[in-house]
This record gives sequence, C-alpha cells and structure tokens, in this order.
Amino acid sequence: MLIRYLFSFILLSTMLLANVGNFTIVNGDVNVLRNHKSIKAFSMFKLESKDIISTSKNGFAKIVFSDKTTITLGKNTNFKVQDYLFDDTKESKMNFKVSSGFFKVVTGKIGKIAKKRFKLKTRNATIGIRGTIFEGTTNDNGDFIKCDKGAINVCASGECKVVKEGKYTVVGNGKSPIAPKESKKDNSNKEKNITDNDKNIDKESDQEIDSTNKQTNTTDEMLKTIKLQKYLDLLLVAQGAVVEAVKAANEANEAFNRIIEAKNNVSAYEISAYESAQLAADSAAQAASSAQREAAAAAQAASSELAAQNAQSAADDIHEMTTEVTKIKNLASDQIEVVNEQTGISIEKSENLHAVTQKMEEGDFSQNNGELLSEEAVIAKDKTLVASQSVLDYKNEAVTIENNAFSKLQEVNSAQKNAKEHAKAAEKAADAAEKAKAAAAAAAAVVTEAEEEG
Repeated sequence: MLIRYLFSFILLSTMLLANVGNFTIVNGDVNVLRNHKSIKAFSMFKLESKDIISTSKNGFAKIVFSDKTTITLGKNTNFKVQDYLFDDTKESKMNFKVSSGFFKVVTGKIGKIAKKRFKLKTRNATIGIRGTIFEGTTNDNGDFIKCDKGAINVCASGECKVVKEGKYTVVGNGKSPIAPKESKKDNSNKEKNITDNDKNIDKESDQEIDSTNKQTNTTDEMLKTIKLQKYLDLLLVAQGAVVEAVKAANEANEAFNRIIEAKNNVSAYEISAYESAQLAADSAAQAASSAQREAAAAAQAASSELAAQNAQSAADDIHEMTTEVTKIKNLASDQIEVVNEQTGISIEKSENLHAVTQKMEEGDFSQNNGELLSEEAVIAKDKTLVASQSVLDYKNEAVTIENNAFSKLQEVNSAQKNAKEHAKAAEKAADAAEKAKAAAAAAAAVVTEAEEEG
C-alpha cells in the first residue's frame, strides 16, 4: 500500500512539474501536437513545454501560463511553446513561436522579474518585452505587430525598433521593421474588461472571440493595404525605369549612327592600323601559347633535374656497393690466407703423423705421441673446412652485390638518357617561346607606330 501511494505521489509531482499552463477558453477546432500525437484541446487542458497548438478557421483559444501570462490565439493560428520555465526567480524564461495567424499577449510575472528572458518569434521577427500587452498577425505577406500597453522591442534582419504604446510596425519577408506608426483608434481593438460580475463563461468567451476576430480582420486589412501600397511604389519605380530605358535606347541609337558615320570616313591607313592591331593580337595569342609551352618546358627541365638527382643517388649507391664489395673481397682474402695457413698446418700434421706411423712400425716412437698428433691433424682439418666455407659465403655475397650494382648502373644510364631528352625538349620550347615573344614585341611596336601616326 505504501509503495502504491509513493508511486502515485511521484506521478502527480511529475505531472505538476511538466504542466506550464492550461486552456481557459477553447472554441471551435483546437488541437495540441505532443510527441507527434494530435490531441483535441478542451477547457482546463494542461499544456507542456514543446506543445504545438493549432486553431482551425473557426477556432479560438485562450491560454493562461503559470506566471499568469495570457496568450489569445485567433483563427488559423499555429503557436508553439518552445521553452518555458517559471520559478519566481530571474532564471525564469519563456520562448514562444507563432508561425501563422493572430496572437495577443498579456505578460504576467515574468515581465516584472525576468523580462529580458521573454521572447516571441514570428515568421520574420523576434519580439522582446518591457512588461506589456501586444498583439500581431503573421502570414505570407509579412508581420503586423502592435503594442497596446507599455513598449516592445521588435527585431528582424539585424535591426531593432522600439514600438511604444498605441503604435505598430510592419516586417516584410526578409526585411527590417518599418519605423513605428500611430495606430488608428478602433473600438474593436479595445481590450474587453472581464470582471467577476460577468454572468457566465459563455458570454466572456463570445466577447473575446468577437474581439479577436475583429482584431484579426483589422490587421489583415492593414497588411493588405501595406502590400497594395508597396505594389504601387514598385509600379512608379517601374514606370520611371521605362522612361529611363527609352531615353537610353535613343542615346544608344544616336551613338550607333555616329559610329556608322565614323566608319564610313575612316582612312585606308586607319584600316591598315586596325589590321596591324589584329596581327598584334594574334601574335600576342601565339606568345601566350608559347609561354605556356615554355612553362611546360620548365616543368620538363625540373623533371630532368629530378632524374639527374635520382641518377646521382643511384651512382652513390653503386659507389657504396663497390666499396662494400672491396671490403668483402679483402675479408675473403684474409680468410683464404687463414685457409692456406690451416691447410699448411694440416699438411704438416699429416706429414708428422705419417712419420710417426712409420716410426711406430719401426718401434721407435710411443703410441701416446702418435694419438696426440692424430687429434691435432683432425682439428686442423676441421678449421680448414670452416675457413673454406666462409670464403665461399663471402664470394656469393660479393656476386650478389655486384649484380645489384650492375642493375643500379643501368638505372643511372636510363635516367641520364631521360634527362638529356628532357633538356633538349626544354631547349626547343624555350627557343619557340623566345621567338613568339619577339614577334609579339614587333607587332606591338607596329601598333604603337600606327597609333602615333594616326
């Protein structure tokens, strides 16, 4: 039982913490989109942060948030609670967004303790408060935003305008707010005073709906008027542009006639100068082409230099290998001397052993001496075999290094050959470029002379 009460308490606490406000009036079709699910709204329906509220063409809603901020939504309106936190401190924050339709805002406690942390975004603008009442409409034509009490700060496209009580501003798509203007007094725009003496909630709802619908129609008409005026201004600009275009066309026609007349009067020498200039242009184009070839030749020369460096590197490798071969040959020679020495010792021991054998046969030498000489002969023979194998290994390694050196030598010869070919090609390209430059210079001189004499 205790666990059940505890679970109920936790669930209730979570629900209370999640709630940020509730609907006080709902008329017509009003829906709340929450976690990708659509819920039909009703009076006293609890709202949560991230909820999206939408009204239909006959819809109307009034919401009261935890800090007593009141927001009224007209027909065809889309409103989102982007972020809401109220805890009676300066850390409180409220971020709302209206994507379309009519809205009216009466700020609550946040306007007194954390007004800088209140933001309402429309399609084109961001609205900040100073403890106030304001309303507006946003649609495809732009935003109409009016301050009913206090003052608001309207920002768009990097520019902000302070709109004071009784004034309004308009924000076009992708544009800055216009300078605030005086709002026409209209009984339909006056706030309805709803007191505890009202007979019932239905009458209050009807009054607010009627007031909101009138406000929506008024702001729509204002936006249409502003849009029409914008089109009229554009029409005047277009008409002025047509006049300027006709004037420019006439001047262009006169200029063309003067050109034709001048062309008819041109002298043969001027024609020759023109032809020379054409030739100079052709030569310049050829020079440019030659310069391109010269650049390619320079690249070839660089490649040749790289090939020469590679050849030098290969030659250094061959020299190093040759030195190594010499060292190995010297070592082999030393080993051969060791072999010869051991071979001599072996022969000497063998001869001594043979002599001992003969003496033993004659009975003139002890057996122990003969066995000792026999062991020395075997040891000398083994050393001879080891030295012979070392000589053979050194010879094989020397042959391998000599083969590698020969392969490197072939690479050097090939690299040197490629370097010579690249050098010849670069030399030819440089000659061609030099000739092209000379031709271009001569052509330019002809043009200069023709211009001076002309």
